[in-house]
Amino acid sequence: MIFDRLENWRAYPLGSAWEDACEFLTALPLDCPEGETQLRGQDLYVRVLSYQSCARREAALEAHREYADVHCVLAGVERIEWYPADTLEIKVPYDPARDAEFYTSMALAPLRADLRYDRFAVFFPGDAHRTQISTTRMAGTIKKAVVKIRAALLRR
Repeated sequence: MIFDRLENWRAYPLGSAWEDACEFLTALPLDCPEGETQLRGQDLYVRVLSYQSCARREAALEAHREYADVHCVLAGVERIEWYPADTLEIKVPYDPARDAEFYTSMALAPLRADLRYDRFAVFFPGDAHRTQISTTRMAGTIKKAVVKIRAALLRR
């Protein structure tokens, strides 16, 4: 997992797919439309979406096997949590079509952080993550870009 300011993306020499993803994110206007943009077909693509933040108990805890996720908030703020997936109890088994496995966890996460504009979080395969958590008692609107990078394209 990586959590940093977007301006520091070059500090992570993860290869050309990483560079393409980060260059796209740094040029992405805040008022961009929602939807999916293919950068390298199914190997590298971006989803821009909006949703309401929610209580921690309502947010899904998931991990992927084939893709790394790069989360970048464009508007609003959300709390994110990170866990090593191999320490969690499986709630919904891995679905290759969705590249997702879901988990249960009552314990507080080893890492919690607030993701807001100008920061990014990267979740590699095996990094379970819970996003969409409200930072206040009231829900707020979040707009963010999630870049999906086929993990085999990343140098680690």
